[in-house]
Amino acid sequence: MRKIIDTTPLTELLRSGARQLITEAVQVEPNELMRQYDDQKTADGCQRAVRSGHHPERESITGVGKVSVKVSKIRSREGKPESFQSLVVPPYIWRTATLDAAIP
Repeated sequence: MRKIIDTTPLTELLRSGARQLITEAVQVEPNELMRQYDDQKTADGCQRAVRSGHHPERESITGVGKVSVKVSKIRSREGKPESFQSLVVPPYIWRTATLDAAIP
């Protein structure tokens, strides 16, 4: 079986747009979560929840090809873990549901 690679300018434009859209969406999610903690401070006046870097970059396979993404980490300064899981790029999912449906 031969692997067909589409490298037309239109396909490259679609891939580039998909990468940019996914990157923006992955940045918006933690921003929305952090807004929930804007008014919550620790006893010493610091923000209760803070960003704590990123998870390792990983590739997701989409309908327009592979897209590399980095998902932010969020932690609590009070010892209680803050659980943030991206809805755009869920953990342990490496290809989109629409791609799974297309595979016979």
